[in-house]
Amino acid sequence: MPTLVYVKKKFLVCTISCLSYVLIWLCNPLSAKAQLTVSAHFGVEDGLVQKSVLSITQDNQGFMWFGTEDGLSRFDGLRWRNFKNISSVTGKSPAPVLIRSLFWDSQNRLWLGTSLGLFTFDPITEKFKQILLPYSSQPEVKQVIADRSGQILVATSSGVVLIAKGERAIRSKMTFNNGENIFAYAIGESADGKIWCGTSKGFLKQRSNLTSLPSPRKQPSSLIFC
Repeated sequence: MPTLVYVKKKFLVCTISCLSYVLIWLCNPLSAKAQLTVSAHFGVEDGLVQKSVLSITQDNQGFMWFGTEDGLSRFDGLRWRNFKNISSVTGKSPAPVLIRSLFWDSQNRLWLGTSLGLFTFDPITEKFKQILLPYSSQPEVKQVIADRSGQILVATSSGVVLIAKGERAIRSKMTFNNGENIFAYAIGESADGKIWCGTSKGFLKQRSNLTSLPSPRKQPSSLIFC
C-alpha cells in the first residue's frame, strides 16, 4: 500500500509539472504558435512618405492610405504616391503635419484629423481643403467618423464638433461643469444611435439625435451631452 501511494503521488507531481510546462510554452510570446508572421515591411526607402504611421484606411478601389507624422501616402500594391502640401492650404509656411485620423465618407472624400485641424482630400484633383472649426484657433483633431445619417463627427482637443450638411460646424461645450477643458480623444456611435466620446476625464454620451443646425446669423449652437 505505501508503494502504491508513493507511485500515485509521483504520477501526480509529474502530471502537474508537465501541464505547467505546456502552459508556460503556450503563453510564451517567443513560441512559434504565438508569433505573428510579418510578410512584408515598408519604410521610407520603399516610398513611404515618413516612417511613423499614425493612421490607416482603404478606399473603394482597394488602395491603402497611410497618415504619418509628415504627410499622406497612397499604396496601390506596387507604387507609392505621397502628398505633403497640407500646411500650405492654411497659408502657413511648410511644416510637418501629424495625420492622426483618416476617414472616407459616402462622397468619396478623405477626411484627415491632423495636428493643424480638420482637412479633406479629393483623390481626383489631389488637393487638400481645410475645414474651419468654430474656434478662435484650430484645435488638434484626434478622430473623425460619420454617424448613421452620414454627418461627420470630430473629436478634438477642444471638444466635439458636428459637420452637418453644407459643412456647417456645430460644436460641443469646451469645458466640463467644473471649468476643465474637454479634450476629446475618440468618438463612436453605438447600435442605438447614441454618440460616445472618450475624453481626458472619462466619457461623454450624447442624449439626442444630432439634427439641429446653427442659424447663419448666430454663433454655432452647442451639442448637449449628459
